[in-house]
Amino acid sequence: MKKLFTFLAFITFILSCDKKDDKYEYLPFITAGQVDGTGINYTDIVPDEELIKNYGYGDTTKNLDLNNDGIDDFQLTHYFFASMQSQHDESLKITAFGMNSVCTILSENKLAYPLKYMDTISADINWADSTVILYSVSSHWSMSTGWNDIVTGYWYDNDSIYIGVSIIKDNKQLFGWIDMKRNILCQYAVTVPYLE
Repeated sequence: MKKLFTFLAFITFILSCDKKDDKYEYLPFITAGQVDGTGINYTDIVPDEELIKNYGYGDTTKNLDLNNDGIDDFQLTHYFFASMQSQHDESLKITAFGMNSVCTILSENKLAYPLKYMDTISADINWADSTVILYSVSSHWSMSTGWNDIVTGYWYDNDSIYIGVSIIKDNKQLFGWIDMKRNILCQYAVTVPYLE
């Protein structure tokens, strides 16, 4: 019995020595629009997903799990209201869940920063861990001037900008981007841990 125990202890020791010490690496940045490379998890939405579901009034939401770990990271909320008379209000916002955050304009911390293709997304930019406006528009009809729009944010009439995002996973910061064309979700990518 003692020999069997010694033999099993020896086999266990050998197997534990043979086991690799997996060490994960984390990318310190991603560029807006980057779709491939080691440590990049890219998702193309096919077909692109329009967030407007209620054309009269109300909210439409879409939760996003960018790093595919089964936990929602962000929520997109589209609000739309139209009266038959003379008013139309619409907005698109993104809410960060947990310790995640969205890249914002430094002077306007509630507005998402409009990143251009290949802009660097890293810890060195301004982040907000709350609800951030992508766009908000309020339109009113006047007999003298017609429709008057008050627009806040950059995603209402611009289709070549990206939302920078940061995800905290296992005390590590992952970086990513979301491609929205006004209220249409097109694609996104995020850095993920990889073995060295």
